[in-house]
Amino acid sequence: MGFCYDCGHHYRYYPERDLLAAYGPRIKALHLHDNDGAAMHRLPLDGEIDWRAAMRQIAKTGYSGPTAIEAMNWDYRSFSPAEFLRRAAQNARTLQALRRNSDCDNP
Repeated sequence: MGFCYDCGHHYRYYPERDLLAAYGPRIKALHLHDNDGAAMHRLPLDGEIDWRAAMRQIAKTGYSGPTAIEAMNWDYRSFSPAEFLRRAAQNARTLQALRRNSDCDNP
């Protein structure tokens, strides 16, 4: 049995629990989004989650499957669709670099 790890919900509702240490080997998909304590589904890196720590924890699980940016445009209404997608892609590349660097730190 596996599950989809949703970091935004984890950090919003259960930040004190190390869900990845407990269930990391069972991850089948990742949904990555940020929150600011109130608004959820922001682009990663645009809220309060410590992404360096989050990506380090994800890297420790050994998960290598699909990753989805689960952001909504609610807080980005001033962006054109192209601007929103450009920022999403830029933030996704930053997450990928953080994860890659974490893999090097945690073989």
